[in-house]
Amino acid sequence: MTENAKKYLASGAPEFLMHGEHKGRLVDVQPLLDGYVTGIYRFPGGTCCPAEAPQLKI
Repeated sequence: MTENAKKYLASGAPEFLMHGEHKGRLVDVQPLLDGYVTGIYRFPGGTCCPAEAPQLKI
C-alpha cells in the first residue's frame, strides 16, 4: 500500500470494499480533479476504481 493510500484510509475510506459479490483491498489512489482522489482496489479479476469507493480530498 502506498503512502497516499494510507492517507486515504486515514481520511475515512474503507480498506476493504465489496463490488458486487467480490471483496477488494485498497492498493493505491487515483487522482481526480480539484485535489480529490478515489481508491484503487484489487479484486480477484484485477484492479479497478469502483463507483462505491469514496471520493475524498487528502
